[in-house]
Amino acid sequence: PYGQYWLATLYMLGYGLARNLQLSLYWLKRAVIQEYPPAQYALGQCYLRGFIVKKDIKKACGLFYRAAFEGHQGADVALRKLEHKSARISRI
Repeated sequence: PYGQYWLATLYMLGYGLARNLQLSLYWLKRAVIQEYPPAQYALGQCYLRGFIVKKDIKKACGLFYRAAFEGHQGADVALRKLEHKSARISRI
C-alpha cells in the first residue's frame, strides 16, 4: 500500500509523471482498501474538500476515523476539528 499511496501522490502533484487526477484517485483507493492510514487520511481530505471526488463529509469522517484508529495523528486532528465544527453549528 505504501507504493500505491506514493504513486497516487505523484500523479496528484505531477512529480515525475504527467498530472492525472483519475489515476491518482485509483491508486489512492487501492491503498485505502489495504487499510493504509496515510491513504485513508488523504482520501478523507479529498472528500472533505470535494477534490477529485464529490464532497462528502460522512465519507471523510469515516476515513479519518479509520486512519485515526490506526494512530494517524493528522486524521485525529481533522476528526476533532470536524466534531468541534459540528458542535458549534448545533448550538446555533
